[in-house]
Amino acid sequence: MKEKDSAKKSHYINYGAAAFLTIWALIFIFEARKIAEPSSRYFPYAIGGLTIAISVFLVIKALFNIGHLEEFDFARTSKAMIYAIILTTYVTCIYFAGFYIATPIYLVVGMLFLGQRNKKTILSIAIGTPLIIYLFFDLLLKMRIPQGIFFM
Repeated sequence: MKEKDSAKKSHYINYGAAAFLTIWALIFIFEARKIAEPSSRYFPYAIGGLTIAISVFLVIKALFNIGHLEEFDFARTSKAMIYAIILTTYVTCIYFAGFYIATPIYLVVGMLFLGQRNKKTILSIAIGTPLIIYLFFDLLLKMRIPQGIFFM
């Protein structure tokens, strides 16, 4: 009985994933229509079409029981959810404090959360990454990096 429940759960997850991917692909395709240059639309259309094809494959796989039964273990989901919160906080901090302040903080917190304990590695990456991005994008390419609403 447990194997049958697992199979049903696998199929429901495939249907949900197919629905999510199809919705995402359609939004992607409709938003790509806003691109001014027609030749620049080909790649987004291709990605959207490929995603819809994958969605159809997932539905066919679920309908006809193709492939092996997938076992889903959500035991480590809490760690992924915490990291998603850290990432969301980082994006919010970029909006308010800017990229160059939020990024070193995010890198330190992220590396500590993921288990990095070498302080030299943490500091060199947290300082070096924004510095390299500043030198390359701001100075060399003259691109504007988000400064945040506090520093505008």
